[in-house]
Amino acid sequence: MPTPADITETQDRMLGELADLAMGLARDMAGKARDAETREDAERFTLCFERMARSVRLSIALQRRLDRDARRDLTAERSDAVCVRKAQVRAAVRTAIRDESGLAQFSKARLDLESELDERLAEDALYEAFLEAPLDLAVARLRRALGLPAAANEAQASQRFFFLPCPAEDGGGVAPRRGRDRPPSS
Repeated sequence: MPTPADITETQDRMLGELADLAMGLARDMAGKARDAETREDAERFTLCFERMARSVRLSIALQRRLDRDARRDLTAERSDAVCVRKAQVRAAVRTAIRDESGLAQFSKARLDLESELDERLAEDALYEAFLEAPLDLAVARLRRALGLPAAANEAQASQRFFFLPCPAEDGGGVAPRRGRDRPPSS
């Protein structure tokens, strides 16, 4: 059974073929209108040309709209995924702040940690690696960055370094995050 992606691909090809056929007919009608021997024939071929030209314009406009809608859908899906991931990471790290920091519920230090967490999450969410990296790795990295002790199940994750795609100083590639959470040089 064809998948929705297969159906969309088939329909896109059909729409392109339809535009090509209409363009070919428009060219034929334009040539016949130029070469017409009578005024009635010229008017008839010109009317056919105008209809084919309109068909081509509508096909192109539809294809552009479909492309725009597809990009919008992808953006919305990514936005939803980012919101879910941020909520997951925020919940895990806020629990660690509450349970392991030893700070009172409404202390300035705790509120500052939670504010820094939100800032880091907003920055991290700008990069594809935020969605692609395992959840435990993102949580472990943020715990380290905020100065919280690593959880027992984070022993391996804390050994890995979390890279975010960003312009490196040499003009491209992947560079490690700068700042307090960058591991010491060996």
